[in-house]
Amino acid sequence: MVAMKEGVGAGNVGHSAGGRNLLEIYRPLYFRDVVGNRDAVRALSGYARQGQRRPFVIWGPSGTGKTALAWILARSYECKGARQDREEPCGVCPVCKELENREREAVSPYASELSCSAWRDSAAACKRILEVPETYPSGTLIVNEAERVGGANTRLLELLEKVREMTFVFTATDPDEFADEFLGRCVVVRTETLDRETIATHLKKISIAEGLPLSDDEISRVLHSVRPNAEGRLRDAITALETELNIRRA
Repeated sequence: MVAMKEGVGAGNVGHSAGGRNLLEIYRPLYFRDVVGNRDAVRALSGYARQGQRRPFVIWGPSGTGKTALAWILARSYECKGARQDREEPCGVCPVCKELENREREAVSPYASELSCSAWRDSAAACKRILEVPETYPSGTLIVNEAERVGGANTRLLELLEKVREMTFVFTATDPDEFADEFLGRCVVVRTETLDRETIATHLKKISIAEGLPLSDDEISRVLHSVRPNAEGRLRDAITALETELNIRRA
């Protein structure tokens, strides 16, 4: 999930940049920046390179970069800049800049993100999902925690049938909640947890970029502070690192 671009994450330096946290500063903006999950990256970047728009389901444990991958895919599809490598967004055109600085739960003509956890029941979630293509009938729509829609699989199938101009990217932790017929219409990609060594290497790069380099032993202690059921999740590890760096800055 960490973005490392020429030694610096996502082109931003420092925890204080814009008052943002480390997860925001070091989120990947390009497929090449994604840490781990090479199979998922190869699959998604291949569709982006060919310009093939399909409905996608990206599933895996919490904190393994599903939404980050969805946004890279969206930026690749919606990019308006001149580029030789179609699988990566150009990063400089107005659309890329707008989506790079997007806010969660934002809706735009190019790409939007909704989370099904924001509604009390599946009917309300499905209603909100249906509202977006009514306003912006093209572009990319990212639907997080889509398994919460539950019994609304029929509605989602109808949505895929009716709104063919929009690219849907559903993220989920449990794809078994979807009907087989729905999954059969989608490209299904899985994200996985990372090994300890991979996470430690990237936490060390972040600490260096933040101007507070940590030793191997110090990184090990940071990883030890991550709750046991979150091991292998880069998001939790970065949050733990942020806590340690804030203590050192105090």
